[in-house]
Amino acid sequence: YDSDEELLLLVCSPKHPLAGESKADIHKLQFERFIAFERDVPTRIWIDNILSRYNTVVRPVMEFDNVETVKRAVEINAGVSILPQSTVVQEVAAGTLKAIPFSNERFTRPTGIIVRKGQTLSQAARYLIELMRKQAK
Repeated sequence: YDSDEELLLLVCSPKHPLAGESKADIHKLQFERFIAFERDVPTRIWIDNILSRYNTVVRPVMEFDNVETVKRAVEINAGVSILPQSTVVQEVAAGTLKAIPFSNERFTRPTGIIVRKGQTLSQAARYLIELMRKQAK
């Protein structure tokens, strides 16, 4: 089921020099220590395509397979990353991460729900999908 597009933001520690910026230029990432997802993670593939479009080469200093570990590395100022907005809401509210939109364009990634073909969904699953569709509008 298709859902919506999710905003991708530059994420850094509040101690990082970029934390004071209101917008981030994607080209500046080539000069930063970059915390990346592992190469086979779909979000990493999407981010790599965006970076390629802008001829921007980043230097991953760490690669992880899940967003929580990426966030922890960024929180300790080990580098910066690009993450979906929904994954950093709590940390931004708590002041442990800074999320900055890009000045180049509004970068997004598609989101959706994958269901096995022919699978009968429970009432709760159907309700969740409907709720997500309404939220996306």
